[in-house]
Amino acid sequence: PPAKTVLLGDADLDGKITIKDATVIQKSTAKLTTLEGDALKAADADVSGEVNIKDATAIQKHVALLETGYPIGEPIK
Repeated sequence: PPAKTVLLGDADLDGKITIKDATVIQKSTAKLTTLEGDALKAADADVSGEVNIKDATAIQKHVALLETGYPIGEPIK
């Protein structure tokens, strides 16, 4: 089967970028949940190499249709 496409910023892996993705990242940052695999890769919305509150903020801006400077919503290679 073909590999599943994962979008940058789609931390809950539902195929779309929503405020839920920012919430998943916030919960991970607060150590309430753990992100692994594709979810962890997708959560790094600012492509910094680590997942933190800046990623949640970038997703919130993207959802609000503000410029982020990051390819949020694009497939991760």
